[in-house]
Amino acid sequence: MCGAGAAGAVPARAAGDQRAGARAHRVAHRDFPPLLGCGMTAENGASVELRALVVDDNIDAATSLGYLLQLLGCKTATAFDGVSALRVAQVFQPGIVFLDLDMPGPDGCEVLAQARALEGPVARALFVCFTGRSEPADERRCLEAGFDRFLPKPMEPAVLQELLSHAHRRLAAGNQMSRRSADQGD
Repeated sequence: MCGAGAAGAVPARAAGDQRAGARAHRVAHRDFPPLLGCGMTAENGASVELRALVVDDNIDAATSLGYLLQLLGCKTATAFDGVSALRVAQVFQPGIVFLDLDMPGPDGCEVLAQARALEGPVARALFVCFTGRSEPADERRCLEAGFDRFLPKPMEPAVLQELLSHAHRRLAAGNQMSRRSADQGD
C-alpha cells in the first residue's frame, strides 16, 4: 500500500537518524492521488515500491522535491548534506537518488563515489545529478563520475516521470533477478 499514514501527517525523521540533517516524509494520499499510481507492478504481478532519496543543501528545494515525489507515489527521505545522505541511504535503501552537485562537505560526486562503494541496493540505485548547473562541462563531469543521469534545475515534469518509470523498471528487474538467484539456490 502506498502513502500509508494518517491524513495530515507531518514530516518525520528517517529511521535511525535523530539529527535534523535528514527527514523522511509522509503525506496523506486520500486528498492528493498519485499522478503515476502508487507503485508499479513487476512482471510477476508483485508490487514494486520506489524509494527516493533527495539530497540538497537547499532545504526548501530538497523538501519540495521530496513532497512532489510522494505525490507521484514514491516513499521519500531527504538529506541536506553528503554525510547525512550516506547515513540515510544505508538505512532507507533508495532505488533512486536525486543528488545535488554543489554542497558543503563532500560534494555530489564524492557522495556518489562513496555510495557506489557500499554493498547492497544503495550501490545499484539510479543516481541523478540534480543541479543548478547546466553547462556541458558540468554534465560531462557528472556522467564521468558515474551518475546515471544529469538533470539541471528546474526540471521538466515529463523528465521526472521518465526517470521514475526507469527507476521502477530497474528495481523490478533487480527484484526478479534476486528471486531467480534464490530459487536456483534452493
